[in-house]
Amino acid sequence: MNLNKQNNPLLHKQQLRETLSINNTETLDVIFDTKMISRLANNLMHIFNITDGDYLTFILRHGECTHNKQALQYWIIDQLNGYHDEEDLLSYLVKQLKNQLMIEVCQ
Repeated sequence: MNLNKQNNPLLHKQQLRETLSINNTETLDVIFDTKMISRLANNLMHIFNITDGDYLTFILRHGECTHNKQALQYWIIDQLNGYHDEEDLLSYLVKQLKNQLMIEVCQ
């Protein structure tokens, strides 16, 4: 997914809706909250013991990012394409990140 990553780390709501093909306005309102994206990234960094640095930028396929948290935030946005409301969002992201990291380790 090619997102415009200039000063604002997230797109405007309409651009995000089109990029992610999300029709459910309620879901979009929840995930668009930049504080929530940041908090989710912080939680994942804590759960996976991810430190400052830039070693995850290419693993998460966001080599244009300058540090792990930024790459993780964009990775979270990417993952929202496959997210469905039947599962807790953090649990879903933990499972997805674990799978992504295992793919990288096994290659």
